[in-house]
Amino acid sequence: MALLEAKEKFRRDAEAEKDFVEARGKAEGKAEGKAERDQVIVQSMHAEGFDIATIARITKLSEAEVQKILE
Repeated sequence: MALLEAKEKFRRDAEAEKDFVEARGKAEGKAEGKAERDQVIVQSMHAEGFDIATIARITKLSEAEVQKILE
């Protein structure tokens, strides 16, 4: 009986680890996607003549973040 319980615990632990890794991967992917989207928007707005303060206000990024994207 102890062997069956140990096997079941191992299976549950492996499943929990898999779920954790998948969730972390999804979160990282979302963050990367947002950063890429922000970069495209900031660069497009700047190319259209918007100043850094306006870009920051509209995108909800800080002026420092906007400046960093434009560097």
